[in-house]
Amino acid sequence: MKWKDIEPKIQNLQKNLQSEMQWVKEHSLANDKFPKLNATYDAAMKILNNSEYEVVVCGEVKKGKSSLLNAIIGKEILPVDSNIATSQVFHITNSEAESFEIVFTDGSHMSISQEQLRRYGSQVDVELKGEPSFNGRTISFIQVNTHAEFLPKGVNIVDTPGLGSLYKSHEWITQNYVSHASAVVFVLDPEKPIVKQEELFINKVLDVTPYILFVMTKIDLYTPDKVKEQLERDRDILKDIYGKRNLPAPQICPVSSMTLMDAATEDDSDFKQANYEESLFPKMKDNLMITIYRAVGLLRSGIALSETANHINKVNNVIVDIIKSTVEDSQKLQKEFEGKKTRLHERLQKEWGEESSRFTSKMNDITAICNSVTNRVQQITSSTGSIYTQYLHKIDNLKNMDEVRCLGQSMPEDIKNDVESQWRNITNEISGRVEAVLSEVQAEMDHVMYEDISGYYTMDMPKNSMNEKFNAFRTGFFSASLVGSIGGTILGAMGLLAIPVVGWGLAIGAAVVGLFTGREALVDRNKQNMRQGLSRLMGDINSALLNVKPGERYSMAGKFAVELKQSAEKCLKQMLDERKKQMQRELDSLLEHSKLEAEKRKQENTIWTQIKSEWDAETSKVKNLISLRKEIAESL
Repeated sequence: MKWKDIEPKIQNLQKNLQSEMQWVKEHSLANDKFPKLNATYDAAMKILNNSEYEVVVCGEVKKGKSSLLNAIIGKEILPVDSNIATSQVFHITNSEAESFEIVFTDGSHMSISQEQLRRYGSQVDVELKGEPSFNGRTISFIQVNTHAEFLPKGVNIVDTPGLGSLYKSHEWITQNYVSHASAVVFVLDPEKPIVKQEELFINKVLDVTPYILFVMTKIDLYTPDKVKEQLERDRDILKDIYGKRNLPAPQICPVSSMTLMDAATEDDSDFKQANYEESLFPKMKDNLMITIYRAVGLLRSGIALSETANHINKVNNVIVDIIKSTVEDSQKLQKEFEGKKTRLHERLQKEWGEESSRFTSKMNDITAICNSVTNRVQQITSSTGSIYTQYLHKIDNLKNMDEVRCLGQSMPEDIKNDVESQWRNITNEISGRVEAVLSEVQAEMDHVMYEDISGYYTMDMPKNSMNEKFNAFRTGFFSASLVGSIGGTILGAMGLLAIPVVGWGLAIGAAVVGLFTGREALVDRNKQNMRQGLSRLMGDINSALLNVKPGERYSMAGKFAVELKQSAEKCLKQMLDERKKQMQRELDSLLEHSKLEAEKRKQENTIWTQIKSEWDAETSKVKNLISLRKEIAESL
């Protein structure tokens, strides 16, 4: 299928699914006899309606990521250097009007020129001219708005610093952005095969998204035999990585960024076309578009379709029972309905009560997730962690007392911000994984409650893995909806994310800046003092997060883990209680209908038969959308 055929199908699927979800929501809320919408339904709507997608470009340093993107865009925009070039994240958006700006972690913006992109985004320039000062603000990313016609509407490219660089913060930045990616472009080159660190990272990416495109750059710098050899070796490595997950081995797309840039800057149309084809970009572009459309057209629509189909099934189940209550003998029905609800009530309690094996199993899963916070915090403050190694590198590269004083003044606040950022990232991830488990429980309880739902459960519905659900939770779309529906208990635990690292900045400042007060020591001696100060400060931070303060029961990390676990347990109990109440409401409604006089029951039958026909029509629409999504999936 050609792209011009795929894109309208994807747009049609999304547009009609958005309309269908809105219809189901409005008609469900309008009738108090219908089951309540699960929190994940609203979350799925938000995911589907979000028109922004991020494709993250990553890989080891010096693989040519920025050069590749410059060549695809058709001009030199991103800073490129034979050394470690990219020190910031670049967010590239297709736009007719070209502009550039720095976006800070506090949400503020600062417009810059194209010439300043290298100043603020190149590690080489940072080392030559010193770290830029932004009055205490920290760069989140650099926004690049430029004409990039290869990007579909709403799809943004994120260029990240390299993995495995001396600047360990780069590696953390890359991994942090990948955790939110819709798709990933992983860049290789013919110099050497995939190394162990890349293997580990690829596995981390696969935990988040299956949509990875592997690209081998710099093929024009090596002999064809060398390129072929490395392609084969890399394919074997990837085949092994993917095989362990029961996934088909991915392709690797070779491309010459240099030849592609020649095509972009060539005036002669014949030479332009020849360079374009010689670069091998046409095949890479096809695979890139497949990767993007799989992420854009399949993942979010799969979650949305599953939620929509499951809710329609529950509504249809209720409608069928209500219609039945208007036409059959009331005494017989009363016994039948009461018997059915009693049986389901007992089954719910047996399978999901506090003493049940399922409840215990899910709480064990949640406990393991919550307890992992301690190890993660240890990684933040470790001497091999990204923060420690980043600042150690800065200290090692100090050249004079002016630089020593400058770093001594800025380092306390910078470390505080880095620690807080990583702490929030960890707690976000752990909260998201807990919410993913709760969403699974929610779906399993519903299946028990509406045990005779038929149709969609036996159809070829999109199957969303726990990792895909976790990734959706982590975007923030699920959290608010799920929390709101179950009493806000998780929100209390997640509120810990907003706690600032109070006092750390002052303590760090005293430890580091104080070293230079009134002294004119040699640079080397000051650097040694700073290294010792850095070690002590990271130890203090470790204690602040992991040690129990006098009068407290838990450390900061421990409190988060305990409260999140308690919140999750409370959520499980509330979900069970709410479903029991819902069954009682449905039973009361059915008995009310069955006891009506004959004429009134006839009128109710007419009303509910009409309602059934409306929902049957929507059922058919959803089935058609499932078929359309399957058709798109097969074509991709």
